[in-house]
Amino acid sequence: MNSFIGIAVLAGFLYSFLIDGTYMKIYVILVVGYTILTQLGNSNRYNNKSRKCNIATWNAPNNSEMRATYEWDMENAEKYLKRKQEETGLPLTITHLVGYCAGHAFKDESDVNGRLRLGNYYPKESVEVSFLVSCEKGRDLGMYKVREADRKSIGEYCKELSTGSKKLRANKDVNHKKQGVSLT
Repeated sequence: MNSFIGIAVLAGFLYSFLIDGTYMKIYVILVVGYTILTQLGNSNRYNNKSRKCNIATWNAPNNSEMRATYEWDMENAEKYLKRKQEETGLPLTITHLVGYCAGHAFKDESDVNGRLRLGNYYPKESVEVSFLVSCEKGRDLGMYKVREADRKSIGEYCKELSTGSKKLRANKDVNHKKQGVSLT
């Protein structure tokens, strides 16, 4: 079937080129016109190289999560945690500190704390930071969300995250039970 179509197209070109040049003239005019419009027009303003690369490699946004990886020297952070542990009497960890810092960073940068809906950006009223918690001896993961994270102290983070992770590990978190999905 494909060879038949190829022969028919070839026969059409030969006919238009040798017998009646009208179709060939129309074809050449269309190709030249399109080339001029795309190469000499303003198409580069809208389709520059980085835009073409983005279109070719990324899909449309379908998830509002953001993940990042950084390397930091933690010597000052450990000193800060030790001082805060002495002040509060709570077992503060790097996890509490990172969540605390993330909450306050998102408060200062409201451009990244929002949702995209139908192509429109809507900033959120408050900052929420989520943590993954290992449950059922590593066979499941639960998510605990600290709400109004930008308004809490590091001690409040510790208390809330400890309470939430204990609920998850004891299988008493209502939201986690609704999901009903296990990694095993």
